[in-house]
Amino acid sequence: MQRASILTSTLRNRSDDYKSALFDDMYSLCAPLFTDKILLPIIDKTFPLSQAYKAHEYIESNKSVGKVILVNDLF
Repeated sequence: MQRASILTSTLRNRSDDYKSALFDDMYSLCAPLFTDKILLPIIDKTFPLSQAYKAHEYIESNKSVGKVILVNDLF
């Protein structure tokens, strides 16, 4: 599962109207699932932005399971 992948499309050849409608459809479908906590992001670890290099090293180590997030600690 560490190396699982999802195939995606850039939608480069689609019109702006098509992309906008697709976004609206996905948002209306997915937003309630996140709000109701049916879908949850898998957050592995957070790092302060000032330590982005450590986050990069962590990702390169292949130890991450889920998202690695940078938190702004500079302002």
